[in-house]
Amino acid sequence: MYGHPQLNDLNEARYVIFNKMTGSVNNINSLANVKRINCALLPPCTNTLQKKIQRVQYLRTLWHHADMRNPSDGIDPTSFGWKKESTEFAPEWFDGSSVPLALIQDNTPTDETQLDKSMDSDHDDLDEQWTKDKSESETDVE
Repeated sequence: MYGHPQLNDLNEARYVIFNKMTGSVNNINSLANVKRINCALLPPCTNTLQKKIQRVQYLRTLWHHADMRNPSDGIDPTSFGWKKESTEFAPEWFDGSSVPLALIQDNTPTDETQLDKSMDSDHDDLDEQWTKDKSESETDVE
């Protein structure tokens, strides 16, 4: 699976690939390694892959019924990995939290909104450091 024939679990293969990309996992701050890589290069996790397969099944079903007057009659897109947003359907990427609970430390907020704010503030700290480093290097040049 994903170049690892000895593995039978998709998430396990994803973890092996992640470790190859980052080196070893930092046990003190397990999310620190994620900031160093582009996680879009990882294959999808099981939950995301299941949603993608559901959306493909929906499209296949629509094509299968293409000869009918209303091919989508009786087919609920929300049962096939789509969610309704006002008047349109959007992909539902996965069920559950975007960060595995095993990665969240005891002092990290568990509420998803608080977690998002916490992660945003981490990026703000990096932005401030980058701005500070940049202004110092510009001063050195003058």
